[in-house]
Amino acid sequence: MTSPETTRRPESPTPAYTRQLRRPVGLAVLLQGRPDALGALLVLEQASTAAPSLDRHIVELVLLRVAAMNGCADCIRLHASRAKRQGQQYDLARIVAGDMSIADPTLGSAIRLAEALTADPNNLSGPVEDARAHFTPDQITDIGLVVAAANMFNRLMALSKHTNGTD
Repeated sequence: MTSPETTRRPESPTPAYTRQLRRPVGLAVLLQGRPDALGALLVLEQASTAAPSLDRHIVELVLLRVAAMNGCADCIRLHASRAKRQGQQYDLARIVAGDMSIADPTLGSAIRLAEALTADPNNLSGPVEDARAHFTPDQITDIGLVVAAANMFNRLMALSKHTNGTD
C-alpha cells in the first residue's frame, strides 16, 4: 500500500514563477509537473537576455529572427512588440523574413550568427569570422546564449501546443 505522500502529484509552478513567466501560458502548463525545470528555464532566460555585453536592441532583434525561423508566432509577437517599444527603426517584417539588407553591419552579423546557430550549428566558421569583426568574444558568447535559450523556449512552446491539444 502506498502512502499519500508517495502518490501526490508534484506541485504546479509557484505563483512567483508564473508571475515571472514572460512566455505564453502553454509553457507553464507543459511544465506544471516540473517547477524545478520551469525555474531553471526562467533563470536561463533572464541570464541570457540580460546579456550585459550586448545592446538591448540587438538582443531583441536576434530573438525576433530566431522566433521567425522556428515558426513561433507567439514569440514573434512578443519580440516585435518589445522592439517597437524600444523605438526600433528597422522594418521588423523584413527582419522576420530574414532580409538583412536593411540592417547595419553589426546587427546583420549578429543575426547571421543567430541564423547559423539555429539552422546549422555545424557550419559556424563563416558567421563566427564575420561576428569577430563586430563583436568581442564575450559578446559572441552572449549572442550564443541568447540564441540557445530562444531555441529551447521555441521548441518547448511547439511541444506544449501538441501536448495541450492546441495545435
